[in-house]
Formats: sequence, C-alpha cells, structure tokens
Amino acid sequence: MEQVRSTGSHGLALILLVLVMLAGLPVAVWLDLRNLSESSLLRQAKDLNSVVSSVRSYYASNVVGRVLASPARRRSRTTMRASRAPYRSPRHFRSNLAA
Repeated sequence: MEQVRSTGSHGLALILLVLVMLAGLPVAVWLDLRNLSESSLLRQAKDLNSVVSSVRSYYASNVVGRVLASPARRRSRTTMRASRAPYRSPRHFRSNLAA
C-alpha cells in the first residue's frame, strides 16, 4: 500500500511539473522572439548606417569636390536678383494674361 502512495505522489509531482512547464512555454517563446527581433533590428540599423555613410562619403568626394574644383564662378540667387529686373510674382503674370 505504501508503494501505491509513493507512486501516486510521484505522478502528482510529474503532473504539476508538466503544468508548470506548459505555463512557462509562452514566456520562453516571448523571450526568444524578443531576442530575435532585437538582433534583427540591430543588424538592420548597422546596414542602414553603412548605406548612409557610403552615400555621405560619395557626396563628399564627388559632388562637393566637383563644385569646389570648378573654375567658373557661380552667381548666387541674391546677386542675380540684384542685377536683373525686380522679381514679379506669378500672380502678377496671371492678371496680365486675363486682361
């Protein structure tokens, strides 16, 4: 009779252990997904940083280098405005077309 009680208590402990493990399964899945998403986001951030850095270096070496190396002197918009007739708004042109 004593053997039956000991196996019964072991069976109850096994059932409780299985229930606890089943209850902990969603927590384990959540922690795993959190870790996977964190590593994926970190990798994407590094890739995006690499793209931005390469575009920045291309722009700095090619575009800015060409502008600084060009012998022609460019006139800014303010000097062009000062040398030409006064600026007229598109509203002024519309009123002339309607007349």
